[in-house]
Amino acid sequence: MFPSSFFRFPSASAHPPSLHPPDYVRYGVINLDKPSNPSSHEVVAWIRRILRVDKTGHSGTLDPKVTGNLIVCVDRATRLVKSQQGAGKEYVCVARLHGPVEGGKAAVARALASLTGALFQRPPLISAVKRQLRVRTIYESKLLEFDEPRGLAVFWVSCEAGTYIRTLCVHLGLLLGAGGHMQELRRVRSGALGETDNMVTMHDVLDAQWVRRGEERGAGGKGGGFWGGLFAFFFPCSRPPPPPPPPAPQVMDNHKDEAYLRRVVMPLETVLTKHKRLVVKDSAVNALCYGAKLMLPGLLRYENGIECGDEVVAMTTKGEAVAVAIAQMTTSTMATCDHGCAARVKRVIMERDTYPRRWGLGPMAAKKKQLIAEGKLDKHGRPTAETPAEYLRALPDVAAAANGGAAPAPAAADAPPAKADGKDSKKAKREGETPEEKAARKAAKKAKKGT
Repeated sequence: MFPSSFFRFPSASAHPPSLHPPDYVRYGVINLDKPSNPSSHEVVAWIRRILRVDKTGHSGTLDPKVTGNLIVCVDRATRLVKSQQGAGKEYVCVARLHGPVEGGKAAVARALASLTGALFQRPPLISAVKRQLRVRTIYESKLLEFDEPRGLAVFWVSCEAGTYIRTLCVHLGLLLGAGGHMQELRRVRSGALGETDNMVTMHDVLDAQWVRRGEERGAGGKGGGFWGGLFAFFFPCSRPPPPPPPPAPQVMDNHKDEAYLRRVVMPLETVLTKHKRLVVKDSAVNALCYGAKLMLPGLLRYENGIECGDEVVAMTTKGEAVAVAIAQMTTSTMATCDHGCAARVKRVIMERDTYPRRWGLGPMAAKKKQLIAEGKLDKHGRPTAETPAEYLRALPDVAAAANGGAAPAPAAADAPPAKADGKDSKKAKREGETPEEKAARKAAKKAKKGT
């Protein structure tokens, strides 16, 4: 049985691969080899039940008959799902042509090469999106093999997310004048992870969880044990509902071996390896988790080649991903400036208060707290009539907010009085108006509308 200290929130000094198993799984991703027949939604739901976590998500829907790479994000890693769904994809496809092709393999290769760049596509009749014309980009394609007697073409394609390979096969058949359709499809890469990057099967996930946590002995199914539990898991209607599982610390292990689980589940930082990195100070980590901008005083190191608008990842000194951010400065600007905003947060990954709170401890923050305590600022820190002038001079933004959003301008001796505008000027005119004057004004207004 695990000791009570084993199940805890991640420590500020934890290197991602060294996290304890519950936290390691909650911040993990699985490079899954999706089997044929179940849908992507079903596969993700099964993994959620196997790992006993709250949330799971995937990197992009695969049709039920399609196999291959499906990145499954677990719990906190589901915050990366959007960025992974928009990443580029690679496929290997088997297309069947409906008739003989003049020119043989060379003609098929030429037709496939012409289907690169931005292409118009309309999703097939059976699809998960609205059937409207849209543009998708084919980055590269390559004919791997062509069996002319059987009319089968095997090709590899690298494309934008949302490209329908079924539609591409139909267009290939139209170009060749023979017609065609997709026979078989396999995804070989999604974003940063491919077939060679520790791809695992559903059996690996189930076995890794069994080795670590164990099963509930005699929980029903055909004969109990591991295979009985597996049968009962995939055919839940064949047994009465099991009792709720005990709390995590009370689950009995079979082998107390985490090595298999750590091979199956990878840290979420694995899918961020192609992002440029900004290493931040430990004192700035919690502020980023609350959505603050990354300012230059909180920046420790940065990579070369960062441009304004690039998507970067903010990392701790231990290699933990804090947030995905949008760069507001180039690398050269970061090297030459000593103040300013380096990046703004796009998506926070790390949980709040994993690192200690270190903001509000500077001299101006201490002065602000003192003025609030003395009643010279209101409870929200806004200036009042008793706010000292030197405090407002030190913070021009606060002074501008106190004056209605504009800095006070020096008044000239011969300047005309400021003219009120909008609703305030109308209210000023109507002050002190007698009932007779009000009735006359309304009658004139009504007569004006009538004309």
